[in-house]
Parts: sequence; structure tokens; C-alpha cells
Amino acid sequence: MTENVREQMIATFERTFDMPALLASRGFVLPNRSRDPMHIEMVQPSSGVTLLLKKDLETGAWTFQNAHHPADRGRASRYFEAHDRISRDQSLDRLIAFATERNLSKDALAYRRARHEKAPALREMEKRHEIALLQERTTLRILDGYGVQSKQIEGGRFGNLRTPSGLDRLVRDADSLGTSAYRPGDRALVLTERPIDAIGYERSKGDDRAFHVYTGSTLTPHKIRELGHLLADLPKNMKVVLAFGKDERGRELAERVRALAPAKKMERAAPEFGARWADQMQLEHRHARSLQRSPSRGLVH
Repeated sequence: MTENVREQMIATFERTFDMPALLASRGFVLPNRSRDPMHIEMVQPSSGVTLLLKKDLETGAWTFQNAHHPADRGRASRYFEAHDRISRDQSLDRLIAFATERNLSKDALAYRRARHEKAPALREMEKRHEIALLQERTTLRILDGYGVQSKQIEGGRFGNLRTPSGLDRLVRDADSLGTSAYRPGDRALVLTERPIDAIGYERSKGDDRAFHVYTGSTLTPHKIRELGHLLADLPKNMKVVLAFGKDERGRELAERVRALAPAKKMERAAPEFGARWADQMQLEHRHARSLQRSPSRGLVH
């Protein structure tokens, strides 16, 4: 058997392999507290080994990652190789054996029993996991429509954006001040109406060295007091950027913030087009997509 044929066969069997059932057959259990449904956490009490499982919605294949040893990761075949200490060819043999009803080996029987008699709690966790993955996929598509780049999703500056609640927080006009994550190397404070506008500003003007504050489209007395304290406590060398929209509301927000610290130099940075920075980001993204879809038009000699 060639290596290419072997890998194709492994991939085929992994698409239908039930990794939660395998771990259950080997004594792994769900922890007392269910955590992030983006992974299914299973623990082997006897050894303390904790594995995080994730399903690929496109292929149906499961992947695992050791919570304490990140290099210990992969699909079912890699689990067999690393934990059963067998070769790649032997891992294929095991996948075939577990999928073959006529195979009566102890491990195969235990796997199939665990698959058919799966604990209700594990089945429920699998459902929650699939729902979370579907929500994440939908959320990422919406973020892509706004023009949000993957590095801004993964970077951690703006929090977890992969969930519906994260998306809502990103685009909603909040009643109270919100902030991005602060990093010691930050050199500027950038104020915008919403987190999505801060991301738009970063995409166009930023260098990932700014701490962002989201004011909403109106400044309540409570927000004004918080902003006043924040501006008063800023280091002297910290630049302040008023990146509100270029409409009348954005200009009014900028003037009201300036009035809170008239002695402090502040830079006005409105988007070039669109009312807010999120609008500019979305328009630029759509334009880039249209150029990608359009056939190239060169000169014909």
C-alpha cells in the first residue's frame, strides 16, 4: 500500500470515527463543570490526562488536543500512535477494526458499546458543541462581511468575537463605556463609538499599539465622569485620538471629549468615507472582494 493510499483510507475512516465514544470506552469522563462548548473536555480520572475534542463540521472528523501538552494533538490516528504507541499502518488497522462489526477484539467491542450506549450527558455535550460550532461559523461569516480580519479575531485585543454575544457586543451602541485589552506597550488612547469602529480604525490607521475606549453615540453624565477620570490619569506621552464618525454626531462627541481636558492635545481622526470607521472598513472590504471576482483586464498586443 502506498503512503498516499494509506492516508486517504485513514482520512475516510476518521470522518465517521466517534472519538468521544473511544475516550468513554477508555475511562474518560466529562468534568463536573462543563466549560467552553467550543471543545468537549474529557478527563481520565486514573491518570489525570485531559483532552479537548473538537469536531470538524465539514468532514465530521474529530480532533483532540492534550490540555497540558499542546504538541499532543491531531485526529484519531494520531491519538492511537501517541497513546497506544503504534505505527501509522497499525493505526489504520485499528480504525478499520473498530469500524468492523465482525471484529470481536476487546477494544473494538468496548468502543462500539460506548458508541451505542453513550451517556446522556455526553450526548447532550456533543449537541451543545455542534450548536456552538454552527454559531461560530455564522458569526465569522458576519464578521467577514464587515471586513474584520482574522488577526483581529485571534489577537485578543477586542475579546472573544466568535460567539453571538461577542458579535452583539461588537456592534451594539452600549449604555456604558467599554474598553479593549490594555497592553504595556500601548502608545495611544483611541476613542470610537463602538468596538467595530475601533477595529475599523485599527485596520486603516492603527499599528496594534493603541488602547481603545468605546463611548457609544451619546455621552451620559456617568460616561462623562468616567472619561474625565481616564483622561486625567493618562501618562503625558500617551496620544489621544478622537476617532468618532465624520457626521455631526461624531463632531459633537469629539468636542465634548476635548472639553473634558482642554489642556491635553487631542488628534481628530474621522474616516475618509462612510459615517463611521466600521462603514469605511466594510466598503473597503467589499471593494477588495469585487476586484478579486473581476477578471483581470490587461492590454492585448
